[in-house]
Amino acid sequence: MSEAPSRGFTLIELMVTLVVIVILATLAVPSFRGFIANQQVKTASYDLLAALNYARSEAIKRNADVTLAAVDGDWTKGWRVSRGVVVLKAWDAPGDLSFGEAPPVSFTFQSNGRVSGGASDSLEVCKSEATQRIVSVDMTGQSRLERAGACSE
Repeated sequence: MSEAPSRGFTLIELMVTLVVIVILATLAVPSFRGFIANQQVKTASYDLLAALNYARSEAIKRNADVTLAAVDGDWTKGWRVSRGVVVLKAWDAPGDLSFGEAPPVSFTFQSNGRVSGGASDSLEVCKSEATQRIVSVDMTGQSRLERAGACSE
């Protein structure tokens, strides 16, 4: 008795499998886009929070004014922590984010850790299909991150 040779998939079975995979991928992509947008907003807001804390820490450590500023006045290009003209650290902004309608151009921390000018301010980090996050600094120099509603873009 000889065994029949084993057969692989037929072309029809392979095509049906591919169609099922394409349909499942089509259903998954929209929710995956929202997930990616939320992660970009979250990453940028955590980077901003880290930059604010770093700038405040450097101001206290160096006993001098240290500034966190948007690159060329535009947060979408990234941000830098500097003391005078010396850049201490720089960040690139991830993705195509927006930072509110009239965001502050910079935050300057004094040697005592307080914000120069004594006023609190905030940055809204947003991207379409994402949840907005607000990075704020109070007049004492303490920064915090808040989760807000959906972006209005």
